[in-house]
Amino acid sequence: MKTNRTLIISITIFLCLICLLISGIGYFYLANQPPNRLSDSGYYIRITKVYYYPGFGLSEPFEIANAHVSTFEILDETHQYAKDINHVYFQGVIIPDADSQTFYMLSDIHRCAADENHVYYWENIIPNFDPNTIPPNATVTYCSPDEVLFTP
Repeated sequence: MKTNRTLIISITIFLCLICLLISGIGYFYLANQPPNRLSDSGYYIRITKVYYYPGFGLSEPFEIANAHVSTFEILDETHQYAKDINHVYFQGVIIPDADSQTFYMLSDIHRCAADENHVYYWENIIPNFDPNTIPPNATVTYCSPDEVLFTP
């Protein structure tokens, strides 16, 4: 009688462990999947991957292969800009000359950003504009491929 009880308990524990293992593997697999077509556009940080989804159901989400997941951060409310320890991204694509250590948003609305060397409109450098001329507490009122306007 005691042997049967021990056998049933052992089998039950074994089956519970198998279920736990399978659910853990399933969670890890599903948690790393890209967003689906019903998802909002923007960045999706998963367990070991980062994805960008342009949205509108007309394009496919893509993995940002070089993204450093643990330091990845979305910088603006429109989910256009992001950075990690190594790179700055605009719509999921690396901005080649941007310095991720000093990169910051100037204006979410105007899609304007800066680092210690350049000011950017979308992913492009605004030529002949020194980011050091913008006062720390200034508000950007307009940004274009050629200029940045701000109030002190």
